Amino acid sequence: MEDLEGALRKLDYVSDVDVNPPGNVVAVSFEGGKTEQEEIKRAVEEAGYEVSRLSVRSSFAEEGKLWDI
Repeated sequence: MEDLEGALRKLDYVSDVDVNPPGNVVAVSFEGGKTEQEEIKRAVEEAGYEVSRLSVRSSFAEEGKLWDI
């Protein structure tokens, strides 16, 4: 999953990536909206992984979004 983490960190709008291999979960903090979400999904798929579920959490203090991929 290191390749996936590296691919996501290359995206300018991604501020944090937290990989949990045992749970097959990747939490991605980023700024943006639907377009950025689609680009993150594409990066996951290009790294050879599949997005099975998205869980949206917002942090109004940071004005960002956290996605579980």
